[in-house]
Amino acid sequence: MKLIGIREARERLSAMVSRAQRERVVLTRHGRPAALLIGIEGEDLEEVLLKTNEEFWSELAEQRRRNDTVSEAEAMRALNLPAPPGPNVPRRARRRGSSR
Repeated sequence: MKLIGIREARERLSAMVSRAQRERVVLTRHGRPAALLIGIEGEDLEEVLLKTNEEFWSELAEQRRRNDTVSEAEAMRALNLPAPPGPNVPRRARRRGSSR
């Protein structure tokens, strides 16, 4: 983790963004932490936004506390969609010497 003052980061922003792809960069103001720079290159924007959305995580935690979830099969039935495919069951290997 790299600590850098905001003034220096402003002057070297491009380099700090590049560095943030490898490690977190803490921006400081008057020697105290002020912000955290985290690289997200290659990430899906919607995923990044959800990961940092406190309201989303609070709602998810509340639903889990209430156990207010349904299985995939129940959701598919409620939406009148075909049932999800079952697990792939491998065929039994034939025994040696079997006449079948």
